[in-house]
Amino acid sequence: MIAALIVALASPIALGYADQPLQLFYNGRENLILRRLMIDPSTHRVNALANAQCAVMHDQLPPPGPEMDQLKGWVVGGMGLVIVLGEDVPGASLAALTNDAIKEVSQVEAAEGPYHAAEAEKLGAAIEYIGPPNDPLKSNISWKSAVRVFERWILDVNRGQVLVATDDKDPIHPHTPILVKLELGRGTIYVLNVWMREGNQQERMRSYAALLAGVQGARNYDFQRWPYFNWILYDLTRTSAHIAPAPFSKWTAAPVPHGTQILILTAIFMSLFAVFAIGLLFARRYSMRHPEALAQFYRR
Repeated sequence: MIAALIVALASPIALGYADQPLQLFYNGRENLILRRLMIDPSTHRVNALANAQCAVMHDQLPPPGPEMDQLKGWVVGGMGLVIVLGEDVPGASLAALTNDAIKEVSQVEAAEGPYHAAEAEKLGAAIEYIGPPNDPLKSNISWKSAVRVFERWILDVNRGQVLVATDDKDPIHPHTPILVKLELGRGTIYVLNVWMREGNQQERMRSYAALLAGVQGARNYDFQRWPYFNWILYDLTRTSAHIAPAPFSKWTAAPVPHGTQILILTAIFMSLFAVFAIGLLFARRYSMRHPEALAQFYRR
């Protein structure tokens, strides 16, 4: 009975933080981004852009032509769009979609081979938030904890708002845009300039040596494991679809206790402290009433 009450109180629905459902269209070379998006139970995947409130493209964009015009039309009409760039996104496609507002200039990537990890380390750049202070991305994320980014594009942003960029110590191109927001008609486009590949996870599970050597074929693996990464994807899809996102601390899938869960943990710790204090008080009073017990204890 008590356990059921605690579960009910700790649930997001009981706290009033249940998210509005989101109809999501996804297209990507891997399901890496899709799995992160589906962590939130309010996300529902659809198979057609006509049914989507937001579309997510991971390392995929159609070439300029009828398919691109259709995608662009849905965005102009109010559909949100989140693009996670990769090495295979054609520059012509990104330029056509954004009316030349965002252009790919050059790739930042280490050559494949046995020294890939060492060479990629030379490309790493810290990132920082430079967008408006009232954006949820600013207030919900501890940007000082952000990991470095490695494989990425050098972007030329002629129009739009750069929210996140590399800092002035970027060894390749200081202040490279990492997250860009662009309004297109009634729709919102977010461009996340962090290449991501899952890599060969099975090999790491089979071999301890492979585990120590790092993930073969992965791109920006540290960024994928950053605790705020999943919430960033959640925020971008909701904001682009004109849905208010839940704060990180109250988000259903946040890796931290929140709401009533904090109250429950507080009650548990306070109860343990009270039991300890009462026990200590009882032991002290007993020892004062029986001083002979202490002498007997030391004689042993």
